[in-house]
Amino acid sequence: MTTRTAHPKVHQLFVDRWSPRAFDESEIPDEDLEAIFAAAGLAPSAFNYQPWK
Repeated sequence: MTTRTAHPKVHQLFVDRWSPRAFDESEIPDEDLEAIFAAAGLAPSAFNYQPWK
C-alpha cells in the first residue's frame, strides 16, 4: 500500500494509513505559489501579533 518505512516499534497500521499530506513530488506552478503566499500574507495572526511591522 505504501513504500514508507518507520521505526520497528511504530505499529504498521499507522505506517499504512492514507495521508492527505503525502506528496506525489509534482511541481507546483509559480502562479499557484504566489497566490498561496498572497493569501497567507492576508491571514490574521495569532493575538494580532504582527512581527512584520
